[in-house]
Amino acid sequence: MEAIRANPLAFGTKLNVDALWKAGKSCLAVSAKNVYGDALKAWIQHFVINSIEMVEALVGRLAMERAIDVGLLPVIIEADSNR
Repeated sequence: MEAIRANPLAFGTKLNVDALWKAGKSCLAVSAKNVYGDALKAWIQHFVINSIEMVEALVGRLAMERAIDVGLLPVIIEADSNR
């Protein structure tokens, strides 16, 4: 039996966010996809930050700022953080 995966986003954009952090240096990444899974945009930004919690917060903020800047609203933000 083949699994069918429903798309929870009937319209708008899905923003996938991820962050890497090591020894005070971080890399934040955001990718934007439409309802069909087609890539629309991607952004990467580097910061010097002393806290992984701050990095996780900033990647969400970066995602929203970039989506607003290019008019990709409405959005769903997906992260894999366990913090």
